[in-house]
Amino acid sequence: MLLRKAVILLSVIFLVGCQAKKLPLASTSVITPTFAGASGVDVFAAKRQNGEIVPAYRGDQFVEVRSYAKQTVKNSTRKKNVEFSGAQCALSGTGFKGNLTTPAKIRVPIYGHESSELALRCVSEGYSPTIRTVRAFNKTKSDRVKGSGSGGVLGVVLVAAINAASDEKKHVFLYPEVAVQFAK
Repeated sequence: MLLRKAVILLSVIFLVGCQAKKLPLASTSVITPTFAGASGVDVFAAKRQNGEIVPAYRGDQFVEVRSYAKQTVKNSTRKKNVEFSGAQCALSGTGFKGNLTTPAKIRVPIYGHESSELALRCVSEGYSPTIRTVRAFNKTKSDRVKGSGSGGVLGVVLVAAINAASDEKKHVFLYPEVAVQFAK
């Protein structure tokens, strides 16, 4: 048992040491509303106050945006994905837009299951322009599935049934980190 724990610990240390280090975040940006009369991160607030039926504000999130490109490994013909800085990105969603320079994070609104798809158009010298879209994912369901692994097949089936029966309107939705892949 002790030997097993030691092997697991050494494996985790080895795997963590092998991961590429991420570049430090260069900046933090905030979105700008595009709806008339809107201000702040909750871009639907003014419409909601006017009695319009709009998504309920569920808070905000800082989304990380990072840029990557394939580069040849020294003394080899093999290529690996390497993070680089300085890509200029324009982000847009329903009712908002923003600009950032990678690696960065940008503050965006969360509207639960009605969260807007994020569209990024990024450019960097020496690479073709890149467009990337990202949807918010259901963190509540994702966490349940991750937690069901120790329950075996029965646990997975039980969690699948719970997820199917639950009300997504009450779930937590978040955006994943955005990896913008560039090509020459």
